Amino acid sequence: MKKSALAPACAAALAVALLAPASMASADSGHNPVIVPGTPSVLAAVEGANSVDVAPDGTAYVTQFYANNAVKIAPGGAKTVLAQGGSGAAGAVSQRGGTVYLGQTDFDVRWGEQRPSVITAVAPNGTATRLADLETWLNTHGRDGANSYGFISLPAGCADQFQNDRFSMPPTRHGSDLSLPRASVATPQGLYVADFASNVVLRVGYDGTVSTVAVLPAQNPVVITAPAPSGWNIPDCAIGIKYVAPANPTGITMGPDGNLYVTTWAGATDGLSTTQGGIYRINPTTGAYTRIIGGLSNPTGISASPSGTLYVSEATGGTDGAGRISVVRVNAQIARPVVDFPAPQSIRFVRDKLYVTTSTSVQVVPLSYR
Repeated sequence: MKKSALAPACAAALAVALLAPASMASADSGHNPVIVPGTPSVLAAVEGANSVDVAPDGTAYVTQFYANNAVKIAPGGAKTVLAQGGSGAAGAVSQRGGTVYLGQTDFDVRWGEQRPSVITAVAPNGTATRLADLETWLNTHGRDGANSYGFISLPAGCADQFQNDRFSMPPTRHGSDLSLPRASVATPQGLYVADFASNVVLRVGYDGTVSTVAVLPAQNPVVITAPAPSGWNIPDCAIGIKYVAPANPTGITMGPDGNLYVTTWAGATDGLSTTQGGIYRINPTTGAYTRIIGGLSNPTGISASPSGTLYVSEATGGTDGAGRISVVRVNAQIARPVVDFPAPQSIRFVRDKLYVTTSTSVQVVPLSYR
């Protein structure tokens, strides 16, 4: 499987660029105070850091993507490895009541008959057990098979010029046969999981039962104006043709209004680095969804504050295109950049701090308001 900006990449130097305040207020109370990010500090070095969740006491839990495990990081930075993985990749992580929930996918057997994609529960005593088999549920109850992705109305013979292998984007495809639990959030109602590859949001009960909350739609067509990165084999005949991308959910959080908020990568997994990412608001009971924000630059994660402010990590964008953190105010329909932050992988807001993963570390950005 190709590595991209979504999976941990090489280290990047931190460059902070603060935005000038636009108004005056006091505290994150929902009254649109000016958010003033402080200087980030490294909580801990974690090679291949991916998703992150943080307990109220500041203990962080981080997945190591290619090591297929999770790391517990105490507020002082001491690290403990949880659920040592083996082959595969670790995506989602969340915690509740001392139990850590880890999304794992076995890529070593991905191209054979077996394709295990599971949620592993790690008890406070360190015992790891399989809580749910996502792959079986998706194979039995469906993924995004009703969605069609790819190029619209290719010229005659153009489809034949695409490379036909598992590592190149096809000219068209229907749904996905893969699963990658990329992000999750633990709530009193259960664990909600954003599956990047299957383009669905799942609910996993603490008893292991699985259900589908929502299947995210194919994205609006965009015109491909330049070749994709090397190796993705988009022939010249496809340049200038409209392309329909999958949603590819990357982050999930629950707002104080009881709705789920999900970031979507919107096709960059197909080799197209776009600014078509967005945020969906999903009713967890009915599955009804609305795309509330578009134009995000490859978003990788999202977290809600108690006031309902949404913080979003974007792998690209920013003043030099290397990455940034943006904010979406309560009931706002635009995302405003807050701070440049190279290649963030995931984000969590806890007690006026943003915990952000990069490919090599977990960093903490303190926030103040005025």
